[in-house]
Amino acid sequence: MTNQNRGPMDFEAGDRLTQSLQEQLALAQRRCEAVELALEQMQAELTNAQTRQETAAASPKSAELYQNIFENAPIGMVLISLETQAFVEVNPTFCNLLGYSDSELATLTFGEITVPDNREKEGEFLLQRDERPEIFSYQTEQRLIRKNGEILWVHLCVSVLEDSQGNPLYLLGTIQDDSDRLRTQCALQESQERLANVLDTLPLGVWITDAEGTIIQGNPAGQKIWGGVRYVGMDSYHEYKGWWPDTGEQLSSEEWALSRTLRTGESILNEEIDIEDFNGKRKTILNSTMPLRNQSGVMVGAIFVNQDITQQRLVENALWENQRLIQQIAEATPTILYVYDLVENRNIYSNQHLNEILGYLPQEVQKMGPNFLPNSIHPEDWPRVVDNRLKLMSSKDEEIIETEYRMRDAQGEWHWLVSRDTIFARTQEGAAKQILGMGLDISLRKRAEAELAEYRQQLEALVQRRTAELQNTNQQLEREIADRIRAELQLRESETRYRLLAENATDMITTHTPSGVYQYVSPSCFTLLGYHYTELIGHLAYEWIHPDDIPKVENSHRAVLEALMPFQIVYRIRHKDGHYIWFETNAQAICHQETGEVVKIQAASRDISDRQRIEKELAQHTADLAHSNADLEQFAYIASHDLQEPLRMVASYTQLLARRYPDKLDAQGDKYMAYILDGATRMQQLINDLLQYSRVGTHGKSFDVVDCHEIMRQAISNLKLAIRQSEARITGQNLPKVFGDKTQLLQLFQNLIANAIKYRGLPPPEVQIEARDIEGEWLFSVKDNGIGIDPKYGDRIFQIFQRLHTREEYPGTGIGLAICKRIVERHRGHIWVESEPDRGAIFYFILANSSPIEE
Repeated sequence: MTNQNRGPMDFEAGDRLTQSLQEQLALAQRRCEAVELALEQMQAELTNAQTRQETAAASPKSAELYQNIFENAPIGMVLISLETQAFVEVNPTFCNLLGYSDSELATLTFGEITVPDNREKEGEFLLQRDERPEIFSYQTEQRLIRKNGEILWVHLCVSVLEDSQGNPLYLLGTIQDDSDRLRTQCALQESQERLANVLDTLPLGVWITDAEGTIIQGNPAGQKIWGGVRYVGMDSYHEYKGWWPDTGEQLSSEEWALSRTLRTGESILNEEIDIEDFNGKRKTILNSTMPLRNQSGVMVGAIFVNQDITQQRLVENALWENQRLIQQIAEATPTILYVYDLVENRNIYSNQHLNEILGYLPQEVQKMGPNFLPNSIHPEDWPRVVDNRLKLMSSKDEEIIETEYRMRDAQGEWHWLVSRDTIFARTQEGAAKQILGMGLDISLRKRAEAELAEYRQQLEALVQRRTAELQNTNQQLEREIADRIRAELQLRESETRYRLLAENATDMITTHTPSGVYQYVSPSCFTLLGYHYTELIGHLAYEWIHPDDIPKVENSHRAVLEALMPFQIVYRIRHKDGHYIWFETNAQAICHQETGEVVKIQAASRDISDRQRIEKELAQHTADLAHSNADLEQFAYIASHDLQEPLRMVASYTQLLARRYPDKLDAQGDKYMAYILDGATRMQQLINDLLQYSRVGTHGKSFDVVDCHEIMRQAISNLKLAIRQSEARITGQNLPKVFGDKTQLLQLFQNLIANAIKYRGLPPPEVQIEARDIEGEWLFSVKDNGIGIDPKYGDRIFQIFQRLHTREEYPGTGIGLAICKRIVERHRGHIWVESEPDRGAIFYFILANSSPIEE
């Protein structure tokens, strides 16, 4: 039994103390009896000696014997005048006991050294002797006052000494220090009183039995627990009704903990049972029993301790139900709910949607501790997350900090999330301790925004190119551009409205009876539907559902009641002003803990009206853009083909004129014809490069595993003439296998190597190609020792037709690096350059390394 259940006193230790005091008292009493017997013999001798002295002038030998006994007695002896109560003679032992000298005592009376409350005892003795002369002595416990004022407890024996005629002359008293025995007796009495007080005030029920198991004592707390007391034996314990809480079976007389302890001699601690008191009231108690043993170790009984824990169990059950309700709400909410501890720097709670969205189990996140967020959040977004965390730590209660960031899931894919965080708990000093947050996956929205932005960039670039090259189609292209700009503006406005609604909307949380009647509606109902929540409680939910949606809602309702599985459904609810709003609802059945019956349905509903409309518009705009791109691609191919035919004719006839009339033209005419040939050739090359650039995103092959070492070898083989002429040296290290378009990746490597050879300095070109893994991506670098690039032109060189040198210095159309940029972007990467003039250049680009890219 623990101290918590035993109370403030160890009863077994109190029992041992009581037994020890009783044994010490018995020993003291036996010693007193022996001393009293010796005193009686000494008094008889003294009486006989005095009588002989008075009547027969006792011999000197008897007088000497009397004096030796008086002087050397180990107890105090006094001779007191019966008439005056003065001390006639005292022995040394008496003087030592009281701290007086014999001369000091000669000036005092026995009454003066006696505690006033005890002085009447001598008077009572003398009165009794007057009535009954045969009384010669008496014994009593007496308190004497020592010289220093202390009280001395003594055992006093008084005898009357008479003369030969029987007249009383003196009182002979013997005094023995009885302080130890009396202190022991007082301690025993105090111990018993303390034990009784403890039992009376102890809030635990305490029952004591004898060795046969008969209940002999029960304290008030125990009688209160049971509504009374029945002092019965072991065979009648069935009168105390009890049941095992786990099985509900009633306890027999032999199954009570007290019976088992009396049979086995072993203690039983904190055994929980349900009981019915003598008034018929059911309770839950904790039982503890232990044997009572005497000093020899023999069991003389047992003690039975009860603690009423009925209210504690009711509170625990209510707390469990509240926690279960909160957990069900958290699991039904279609977002990630989490609690983050700022002191321990780790996530301490997450709901099931963490696993559904990111693929991590909550216990896995807790095990990763402080490393989870830094390793999962995108490096570009981490500073923003840290800044907002600092703002949150200095924010007020209920203030919400919102953050958008990318997070990698368990499979290495990136998700866009938006978090809304607030302070959940603080330290005793008032500092932020824990954060409560909600994370919403907005990857689809971000992907749509990125795709729309990419489509817009592609469209604008295509329009600009076509406008510069094809003047005769300018009006048609301007109309198409205007149409697409209007469509994009409408789509952006629609997206803006949707984003504002989605980010500021609050879900409506409800609970229903199994039949569908509202039991609880959150206050957000007013914001979403215009109803005060009291207008819905007590009514069937079907009263507000669109008639066309009622059948599928009923089917889902039956499914959740039968399968007891969460469900999700989209349907319309009538606003207070009469119009209908689209909602997405996640619901789950809540079952009774013991019976398993459905007691209510928990649901979380989100307004998705804007999302429904935006998705429809987005699908329509996407289809329109795809159709427009297909038309533009066909138009570009036809226009380019039609442009090449006149150029080929100009070049052919110009060459024919040069061969047929070599002597007819002067030097100036030959020069003009050379210009015509050169212009036609460059125009053909320009058109071919434009066709190649436009087809990067539309005529690419499907992605597959590509060995970059093999790609590099093919590129070197294709450029072997330029490599041999420039004495270039090409090396590659750590080149991996990636998922991509093999033909386009070959063109990417080939263009970058050719670019390094083309813009070489005086030394022979040296090109070094490397790759390294950085957080799920491959970072490639192509380093050369050429003429370098001014950093301010780092972005310009990747734009189409943007050249830093004249065609006389370095031939070409200025499209090669623009093609490289489109190839890398098709592989969901990006490309950039780091360089300085005359110090070479390093071209970097990133490709994914985990799985095929979804196009």
